[in-house]
Amino acid sequence: MRIKGLLAAASLAIISATSVSAASFTFDFGGPSGNLGQSADFSDTTDSTSLTATAVNNALFRAPTIVRQGGALGVGAFFDDSQIDNFLGRDALVFDLKWARSLTSITLDDASRRDQWEIYASNDAAVLTCQGPGAFLCLTTNSDLLDTGSNDNAPVALDGDYRFLIATVPGEGLFGNDDYRVEGLAVSSVPVPAAGLLLGGALFGGVFAGRRKKA
Repeated sequence: MRIKGLLAAASLAIISATSVSAASFTFDFGGPSGNLGQSADFSDTTDSTSLTATAVNNALFRAPTIVRQGGALGVGAFFDDSQIDNFLGRDALVFDLKWARSLTSITLDDASRRDQWEIYASNDAAVLTCQGPGAFLCLTTNSDLLDTGSNDNAPVALDGDYRFLIATVPGEGLFGNDDYRVEGLAVSSVPVPAAGLLLGGALFGGVFAGRRKKA
């Protein structure tokens, strides 16, 4: 019984040692205005991690690009106003966080009470291939809808562990009036206590098996 108690204590110590507290990361997309290309990399405010943003549009006029204006990101495609909108094509920004993160919030800019948004998230890398006609069937089929609403630039609270975050608007993208930009994003790392649990269980099982063999 004493040996079992020691083993249990050792397992708990390993679990505690290998449990990683969640680190928080904030992305501020401010900077000089301009066209950043179809994809662009951004670092968090402490240069601890990075993400890649990709512009998506379901029209055929020209390849969409990320446009930074007023310290926030939108999508430029054809004759629109460089926001995420549904005028002459439906826009989206796909954020690749590199691996699964715990989503905290996304901050919108230039959103008024009449501007609606849709925020999706996914762990399926297929979302990176969604572009042109059929792009939004591709995006929504492989994603979970986290939030849809309309408000004045308030941070939108998010939840769940995902690698990809998608900011878009509803509608088919012809003559819609919804438009906004993405100003910032907050996420945190995913704690991994399960690794310690598995290691502790393996240690306990190995020692127990060894004692039975000697007996």
